[in-house]
Amino acid sequence: MLPTVEVEDDGAVRVVSICRPDRRNAVDSATAALLLESFSTFEADERLSVAVLTG
Repeated sequence: MLPTVEVEDDGAVRVVSICRPDRRNAVDSATAALLLESFSTFEADERLSVAVLTG
């Protein structure tokens, strides 16, 4: 099973990608939990200053 959310950090930028093309990237409860985790860790990491959500 492929991940529904991919996270990549590049310097001070975090790119969070929703990967559910079969569902038109709709956010279900599992995806929402992964997004919350991604942005919570972003907020806690002082090295990161920009977050980009794509999908």
